[in-house]
Amino acid sequence: MIVRGEDAAYLVRGSLAFFLSQDRAYWYELHVLPDDVRGTSIGRISVSGSLSLGGPQGETLRGPYTLVRGTGERDGEWTMQGEKRPVNRLAAGGMANSLALLEGVDFSEAAPDGSGGNGRLVVEVSTLEGKTYSFRMRPGPQPAQFLVTTSWSAWTYLVNELPLKRAIPPVSDLLLQ
Repeated sequence: MIVRGEDAAYLVRGSLAFFLSQDRAYWYELHVLPDDVRGTSIGRISVSGSLSLGGPQGETLRGPYTLVRGTGERDGEWTMQGEKRPVNRLAAGGMANSLALLEGVDFSEAAPDGSGGNGRLVVEVSTLEGKTYSFRMRPGPQPAQFLVTTSWSAWTYLVNELPLKRAIPPVSDLLLQ
């Protein structure tokens, strides 16, 4: 490979064509939470507010609720504050994993504090090590897309509806019947 403007030639194994043909979003780190947050490292999840997803079913993501992971002998067991019914540990663990892996499709140039006519949802995630991260969601520029702003980054992420629905299930999906 020869780089324009340089006298040197570079030998590479394989083809760079795949990488050079990717659009700009391919090169971005679009995970909403920092890399050190894993589903297994999340100890508390709080959801407040509401966000209308629109669409034909008129679904809404809504709080308030707070899930807390047990520690020590109760590791892996989740409780919901103010709720007597037991929490489905698989559903709560799945929520923690989905939040840890929540990823945008691009960055947005929208102002971080713009108003959203369909509500606003706030999620706060605390790790077992005591770090806390919060992010806000509001309607995005296209149907089924949402803007996510965080407390630790200047970036606004553009996130599709399906990953949000996996990451923020309704209370009824988190509790055992």
